Amino acid sequence: MHRLAQLDHRHLWHPFTQMRGWLNHEPLVIVRGHGAVLQDAQGHKYLDANSSIWTNLHGHNHPKINAAIKRQLDRIAHSSALGLANEPAALLGEQLVTAANAISSRGQTLPAPTYGSRPTRRESLGTKSQPPNHQLNKVFFSDDGSTAMEVALKLAYEFARRTGHSKRPRFLSLQGAYHGDTVGAVALGHIDLFHKAYSGLLFKTESVMAPYCYRCPFNRAKPERADAREYRKCNWECVGKLEQKFAVQKKRDAPYAAFVFEPLIQGAAGMIPQPHGWLRRAAEISRAHGALLIADEVMTGFGRTNSTCDSLVRDAKLKGQSSGPGSATPRGRRGGQRASWRHCLPAAQGRAAVLLGVPRHRTGRARTAADRNPPPDPATKVRGPLRRTLGRYSSGSHSAGSHDGRSSIPGAGVVHRWSGA
Repeated sequence: MHRLAQLDHRHLWHPFTQMRGWLNHEPLVIVRGHGAVLQDAQGHKYLDANSSIWTNLHGHNHPKINAAIKRQLDRIAHSSALGLANEPAALLGEQLVTAANAISSRGQTLPAPTYGSRPTRRESLGTKSQPPNHQLNKVFFSDDGSTAMEVALKLAYEFARRTGHSKRPRFLSLQGAYHGDTVGAVALGHIDLFHKAYSGLLFKTESVMAPYCYRCPFNRAKPERADAREYRKCNWECVGKLEQKFAVQKKRDAPYAAFVFEPLIQGAAGMIPQPHGWLRRAAEISRAHGALLIADEVMTGFGRTNSTCDSLVRDAKLKGQSSGPGSATPRGRRGGQRASWRHCLPAAQGRAAVLLGVPRHRTGRARTAADRNPPPDPATKVRGPLRRTLGRYSSGSHSAGSHDGRSSIPGAGVVHRWSGA
């Protein structure tokens, strides 16, 4: 066994890993990477297919990012944001706010949903119109996606209390949600495999039905187990369930402080794509009940779910992986009322991917360098090849179940062929 593997077995505890099983085999010891390729201590090469758990948007050893890090190291490696300002953080904050508002200005609005009636194709895809004047104007830097969620929760909690929206703020998230592993983020999660063991540590949150067209309990498509999105036999029952949740809390005089969600795709729940129009309708219901919107984009941000997906205006926006260490950006207006940073209204950013572990000063420089050559919309390149690849699994005893062509996140359910399908 390689010496580094021996040291790993002797001293390290890996996340989400049954260590008894881990010690039964020699682990791969990664020693270098270039682009999308990783190399282990034995010289074997591997495709980094999940971008090192969504932490590497521009590839390993990117020359411009490396040069930016080295330039910053020649000046200073780290300086606290507590009571001090610094150049890279100020410049990066300006860029994040500018980029977020440019995206939001391209947003779309939908007509008010009518539950119990089948949506038209026009309603499903949305109609373009001028979005309301919502502006993101402040950035709060954090460490990673999970702590960014903690920041968003605290700010939303305080905002609800200080504005009189709720004396005991509560939070709503989707069934199958996963938002991180710190205590507040775990409280928002609803996957027993990750969260049940720690239930005694957590504050109470509420969950609501997540849109899952392929396994929708209300699916009336024929054949029986086909994907309802392709047959358009949908009455938006999942949206109705969300509205019911908000209505019940309103009657209890305990409105939700915020609705927390992963936009367009739920990751840990099984790479579940949300249908066109669901997110916009969910946002309209939340805003109508005075709840803030916390969008966990640690996995889905930076074009992974297509460039048009960022058009939704949120109150809390958690970015991940390639923006720089986490940050939070309060929105300027809410429901016609000024909702400034003085009331702690958030939008959060998650951890830098390419610059994993790099202090804040270096991150600002590196992000600037990468921005000079922004990547193209990845979904455009992978949509066709992904569909063709999945089609190859539609023979034999298994077939590719639910998948979505709007995204560059390739996930699909492989299922036994349904009898008669």
